Amino acid sequence: GFHLLLDKARNPEMALLEETILEKKIKWIHQYHNIHIVSQSKFLLNYSKNSKTFENYPHYYIPNSVDLEIFKPHDKTSAKKMFYLPTEKKIVLFFNTKGFHKGSDIVFECIRTTTFKNIHFFALGDPVNTEIPNVSFIKSTSDERL
Repeated sequence: GFHLLLDKARNPEMALLEETILEKKIKWIHQYHNIHIVSQSKFLLNYSKNSKTFENYPHYYIPNSVDLEIFKPHDKTSAKKMFYLPTEKKIVLFFNTKGFHKGSDIVFECIRTTTFKNIHFFALGDPVNTEIPNVSFIKSTSDERL
């Protein structure tokens, strides 16, 4: 879903998808009580504490330990071309697993039941259902450049 506060305003065509996922996420998450929230930033920690999804769970702050010299933003057009993705569309990346724990089943359900004209979905993992339009797959990789 949206990762930045301004994403909803910048991507109004994705608002329906975001609302559908959020409703399902809240319903699913509130079934469990032994959940702990860990954030790499104090800003996100406070945002999570004040969200209706996670407000009742314990929160912890652990600073980022990712090497930002390796994992950094790249030119969007070049990155899209590298993976043969449409350059004129917004790309939604998600992790495709055969289990439900990453939520790919919810994403596929939303893609199947909603029309997205300016969005292309990019799934990291083995293809599960290649008949779904607007989805590309790439198997997992250990290549840090990719």
